[in-house]
Amino acid sequence: NAGLPQSDAMVVEETYHRVDADHLEVSIKIIDPKLYKKPWIALDKFPLRLQPNYVDMEEMECSQSDQDHYYKLFGDLTGSAADEATKDK
Repeated sequence: NAGLPQSDAMVVEETYHRVDADHLEVSIKIIDPKLYKKPWIALDKFPLRLQPNYVDMEEMECSQSDQDHYYKLFGDLTGSAADEATKDK
C-alpha cells in the first residue's frame, strides 16, 4: 500500500507478543537485501485490544488481484451461482 519496491529476496517477519489477557502487540519487519541496506520496520509494537462482543469484524480483500484469484479458484457464490449451489440442499 505504501508503494515500496520489493524483490524476490524479500522476507517479512511478523512478531506477536501477548502483553496481557486483553492486549496483543504486533511488530512487522521487512528484510530485502537486494533493495534495502538494513531491515525496515513497518510496525513496531502496534497495540491491539480485545473488542466488545457486539463488534463485528468484516472480511476484506487485500487487492483486486486477490479477489480475482479467489473467484478463479472457488467462484463467486454471492449471486445466482450461490442459488444454484444451494438449490439441491
